[in-house]
Amino acid sequence: MKIENTRDLQPVQQSISIIDSIDVGAIQETMKKIAMLKAVVQQTLKQGHDFGIVPGTNKPTLHRWK
Repeated sequence: MKIENTRDLQPVQQSISIIDSIDVGAIQETMKKIAMLKAVVQQTLKQGHDFGIVPGTNKPTLHRWK
């Protein structure tokens, strides 16, 4: 089989960049909200009451209240 027209074999340039559709301002606002939530959680939860290290583990774990 002989290819006479190599133009038909070229890839089509139809790339859609996901970065072009991202609202950077919205991402910055979301990151601020996450930081605020983290600060509230750290100020509110008390070690030994709300979380602590379970014997046999080495990481703090949230206590489950019934």
